[in-house]
Amino acid sequence: FGRSKFKVLCKRLVYEIESKKRESFMNNNLKKNVQTTLPFVYFPLHQEVERALLLGAPFHTNQLENIKNVSKSLPIGYKLIVKEHPNMKYRGWRSIGEMKQIMSIPNVEFVHPSTNNLDLIKKSQLVFTINGSASVEAAMYGKPSIILANTGPFELPSMHKVSSWDDLPFSIRKY
Repeated sequence: FGRSKFKVLCKRLVYEIESKKRESFMNNNLKKNVQTTLPFVYFPLHQEVERALLLGAPFHTNQLENIKNVSKSLPIGYKLIVKEHPNMKYRGWRSIGEMKQIMSIPNVEFVHPSTNNLDLIKKSQLVFTINGSASVEAAMYGKPSIILANTGPFELPSMHKVSSWDDLPFSIRKY
């Protein structure tokens, strides 16, 4: 079907080079700890392509748009801290173009994937996640979280599901 050992080797080599470029970009441009003194909302990105996104939240798979919507919904004086998922290393990381888009969104600070997740949760005022375990971790530290998808039996009182983007600014202010 058109595959040969040489073509597979070439594609793998290109993939590894792209992955190293992206990792180098992150190491040179992303902070390893939060630089803001403002109160912030923490948004850990999901690994792409993942079951939690594709099946659990099929209407929220565009994480760049989710970041923009959350950023626009924040009260004045708050910042959105976005962290890349560490397991994206095995997927070759996000493209440099997508990382630059995230970094260019006003009121958003994009931090390195090696940044300690629990420290970010502890320092945040609120955790925002599409359908991830960060909301459960936030509950362990007494932090409220906003989720976009049903979490089934893992739903806790500190998790607040938002059913539409119109409700998000009110929910952020409330919690």
